[in-house]
Amino acid sequence: MTKTNHIGTVQAFDFPVMNSEAEDFILGARWANPKVKVSQAVIGTLTDVGKARSAAAAEISAGADIVFSATDIATLGIIKAAADHPHTYVIGQYYDLHKFGPSVVLTTVLTGLTEATEKILELGAQGKLQSKNYFFGPAQVGKLAPYYNLSSQIPQSIQKRIQTISAEVRSGKLKVPFIGKHGAGATYPLTKLPGTPA
Repeated sequence: MTKTNHIGTVQAFDFPVMNSEAEDFILGARWANPKVKVSQAVIGTLTDVGKARSAAAAEISAGADIVFSATDIATLGIIKAAADHPHTYVIGQYYDLHKFGPSVVLTTVLTGLTEATEKILELGAQGKLQSKNYFFGPAQVGKLAPYYNLSSQIPQSIQKRIQTISAEVRSGKLKVPFIGKHGAGATYPLTKLPGTPA
């Protein structure tokens, strides 16, 4: 979707899980478009709308036309920064952000926090909850929110490709590596990924 071949990420903190959220987005973008340039910002907060807006505005000024958010309510600042610049979009995560920016939120990565919580509560109610870490992968949770009114901005060929790739991720055919341990700003050779476009 990028027209400038420049995207950005704004994340709250520099720690493995949050790094993985931003880096996986970047890896996916580079898988789809190996020429893409990336700007990244770590703002040190989940909630400061002003910091997020400033970070996103700086990335947009540098040429980014799509900004991914790895923050919480601070995403509202990213949405505002995108709204100030025509043909600039936001991809959020966690919960559907469409109503906060219907003209700029392309989609949201719904990470399935509600579904995972419900499953843990069910296990607890059944007396089956164990003292261990539970992992919920793409086969159990996670999908993209609808494109709503921006659907017409996304070519059908891209929508079809996203559906195919999403199905492959959910089935396990296409593996998404956990890359958060490398930290923000790391780069990864696309040639080593299965299914990388030529």
